[in-house]
Amino acid sequence: MPGLVHAIFTRRGGVSLAPFDSLNVSTSVGDDPHAVGQNRDLVAAALERERDSLVMAGLVHGVAVATVTPSTPGRPLPGGGRSIPGMDALITSDPGVTLVVTAADCAPVFLIDPSRRAIGLVHAGWRGTVAGVIPAVIAAMRVAFGSDPGDIRAAVGPSLGPCCGEFSDPRRELPAWCAPFIRGRYVDLWAMVAAQLREAGLSGDHIATAQICTVCRRDMFFSHRGDKGHSGRCAAVLALEREQRVRPASIPPGDGSP
Repeated sequence: MPGLVHAIFTRRGGVSLAPFDSLNVSTSVGDDPHAVGQNRDLVAAALERERDSLVMAGLVHGVAVATVTPSTPGRPLPGGGRSIPGMDALITSDPGVTLVVTAADCAPVFLIDPSRRAIGLVHAGWRGTVAGVIPAVIAAMRVAFGSDPGDIRAAVGPSLGPCCGEFSDPRRELPAWCAPFIRGRYVDLWAMVAAQLREAGLSGDHIATAQICTVCRRDMFFSHRGDKGHSGRCAAVLALEREQRVRPASIPPGDGSP
């Protein structure tokens, strides 16, 4: 879609050493903070965004949503940018803000309202999804920007797939509404997220799912489950371009223009 800067970064291309090799962007997993700072610089540079514009969600697997502007307070990050503690979803309509969530099996969910020129970025693990982070962020976009859910487009990034979403006893661990997404001991997080997006008012044809399991693809993505807790975190990034790039109209030949 025009006017967007967006990316799901893999675990490759950074400077961190094993088991955080190599593009880990989280300081909460035990990695060298200097290496993490360099990796964040690489992420910002790859998207041609200023490091100071980065706003990271301080994840707690909850439902809190922050509406972000360049003046929104947060915890300063070494090297530039800031983190907003206690948030699993960030929304903005300001092109001076670059939203970032980190993940290693949880689903990063991109939300774009092209009508209101507003965006949201969500960290949707199974706990946050069960708690209702998806309807919470859609409701927040309605309040903050006047978004109509029918206009919002969503993309669900690489995350824990139904092939690897094993629980000890999911029918006891999860609420009753999750039953349609349980197959034996396995839970389909992708289907849960998509169902909540539809229930929040999104059209089914406005929802795309990457269908890439991070546990299966540990060669490309960090996986908390697959790496048994000793893993880095990948970056999901979403921002509005500062100036929408408009292709100049073509001039028909022979119209006398100089």
